[in-house]
Amino acid sequence: MGKLYKNVSIVGAGTWGIAIANHLAPKSSVEVSHYRNSFLTNLDKNRRHPQLLGFKISKKISFKSDVRFDTDLLVVATPVQYMRKVLSNIAISANTPVLILSKGIEQKTLMFPLDIVKDTMSLEDQKIAVLSGPSHAEEVISKNPTSVVISSKSKELAKSLQHLLSDENFRVYCNEDIVGVQLGGAVKNVISIASGIVVGLGYGDNTVSALLTRGIYELKALGLKLGAKKETLNGLAGLGDLMATSFSTHSRNRYVGKKIGEGESLESVLSALNMSAEGVATAKSLNDLSSSIGVSLPICDKVYEILFLDKDPWLSIQELMLRNLRDEF
Repeated sequence: MGKLYKNVSIVGAGTWGIAIANHLAPKSSVEVSHYRNSFLTNLDKNRRHPQLLGFKISKKISFKSDVRFDTDLLVVATPVQYMRKVLSNIAISANTPVLILSKGIEQKTLMFPLDIVKDTMSLEDQKIAVLSGPSHAEEVISKNPTSVVISSKSKELAKSLQHLLSDENFRVYCNEDIVGVQLGGAVKNVISIASGIVVGLGYGDNTVSALLTRGIYELKALGLKLGAKKETLNGLAGLGDLMATSFSTHSRNRYVGKKIGEGESLESVLSALNMSAEGVATAKSLNDLSSSIGVSLPICDKVYEILFLDKDPWLSIQELMLRNLRDEF
């Protein structure tokens, strides 16, 4: 079934886009596009990515400024907040399926990635799939055994992409709960920032474990309201992705939180990072979303206050600990 995708076009030349390009290169003809032509030129010339030290990009991967109209599969690997602008300049055949790698919630519309694609490209649900789960680009490139989830309204599309992507190092499960898969990928980035903050403050395993456990509770509370399945949020797209993002030194969101916990400003951290940390924008989106539907997310709310209202991180932890006492569930 994977042979259906002879030509694959990937939009976004970040670490995850390059990792998936490298993963697919032995099976398909892969083209990668990016909004900055100068960046593409350097990638093509040097075959090195600035955030993937020691990795040599396969010569089987080509770099193009435009996406081919007749591509067999369009893979979207751009940050969620830029998806709309990027996709509005892309024209593909109405029969071309789209696989979304992006995770988050658009700030202005509170849309998830699938809805942004539908809104921008006028595609039907049956033509769109979402890939999510614990999958750091650096480890996929190193061929560490990795398991992820693919979700689509079309079982046929999900199964064909499952076969295309799966091999001895990369196992793909199918999951019909596209709301839960997208929600898990968005919320985990905000909780990861929180985990970094408590580490930056100097707290230990007790604090991190409690925060992540209650973070999963918040994810499930929001998921229940939005129609996600509890099993999905307990699985790879929820708990699995949260653990990988919150404990790993590869995690940009955890890094941002840790630096803020150590006393640095958000502006200086993001400037030094020179990469997207999706959890920052998603923290604001989550705050707006939870307020609009009446769901309490104490940890996510504190992350929003720390990032956007200059709330003191130490004081935020104290306020969380001193809330009214209650039963666990």
